[in-house]
Amino acid sequence: MATSLNFMEYIYEILQELPVMIHYRRMFGEYCLYANGKPIGLICDDIVYLKPFPLPNIDTSDIFMAPPFPGAKGS
Repeated sequence: MATSLNFMEYIYEILQELPVMIHYRRMFGEYCLYANGKPIGLICDDIVYLKPFPLPNIDTSDIFMAPPFPGAKGS
C-alpha cells in the first residue's frame, strides 16, 4: 500500500513548525523527507521513519525503533 498524499501533506504541515527547511519528494509511491536538503527519513505505508538522532530535552524512551523495510541499514 503506497502512502497517501493526504497523509504526506499532514506530516509536512506538522514538520513546518521545526526551525529548518523541510521538503519531501515522491519516490516509488512513497516519500523521502528532507531537512535543509539532507534526507532525514521516509514515509512508507503511512508510517513515518526518521533517522535516529539525539533530541535534546525530549524523553525518547517510548519511541519504537524499526527499519522501513527488511534489510535496511541498521536493521
